[in-house]
Amino acid sequence: MFSLGDVIHFYSNEAGKDKFHLCISLENHFVFLNSPKRQIYPGDFVVACSEIPCLTPTPSGESIISCTLVMKKSDSDLQCLGAKKVGSVSMNLMARIATFVRSSPVLTEDEKDAFCEAAGDWI
Repeated sequence: MFSLGDVIHFYSNEAGKDKFHLCISLENHFVFLNSPKRQIYPGDFVVACSEIPCLTPTPSGESIISCTLVMKKSDSDLQCLGAKKVGSVSMNLMARIATFVRSSPVLTEDEKDAFCEAAGDWI
């Protein structure tokens, strides 16, 4: 339904509210896009808001791609959750995220593999 790098807005059961998500696979795998918070965690990839031009910039000028929870949604789940594409990010950014994930100290090898497998040969 969505493509690698698409920025999707839908109700997140995991967060209990509407959220923006980044699609990291052609099989509907997603991670959260977050506004900056007081504490940045080791699994957070911080980027300039200009790298996600479809979202309103934050006061700090940064957005966070949370790489610690990969969610898989079926097409029917996404439809029920009201998923809508709002834009996309560059493949360069997707490649940088994959590099970050591969070196993450907070993800298990299985989690790293799952994240990178989701992106496959696209990056």
